[in-house]
Amino acid sequence: MSIERGAANNWMFLGPLVISFNQAGHLSQDRWDQFIAEIEERPVTHCLGTGLGAIEVNSVQRRQAAAALRGLKVAVVSDHAVSRGIVTALGWLGLDIKSFSWGALEEAVRFLDVPGLSVEEIAQAAIELRDASRE
Repeated sequence: MSIERGAANNWMFLGPLVISFNQAGHLSQDRWDQFIAEIEERPVTHCLGTGLGAIEVNSVQRRQAAAALRGLKVAVVSDHAVSRGIVTALGWLGLDIKSFSWGALEEAVRFLDVPGLSVEEIAQAAIELRDASRE
């Protein structure tokens, strides 16, 4: 687990799943590069991206994320309507991605259907990551 309390971006791995948590605001390029590198060096097949508020991602970070997540099954959990709308549009472009609200966290985990991990285990890890990340 790579937790830096108050950081805009934190993440953890559970087998073939990466769970990320992003807080509102700008994502540090150094921290983002570390996140992308860890995804690329592990046998990740699924991603649960979670966040609170509007996340500011620049064009370089968007391209890096698209490349690192290509071929993964991705669920995004956010109560930010614009973020969920962007995810919906990415799904229309053929990516295996779907957005959910925080109230539908378990539905998001069921969508991912990660082999060897229970819905409860993944949902609890996502909540713990969110809570450990907040200032």
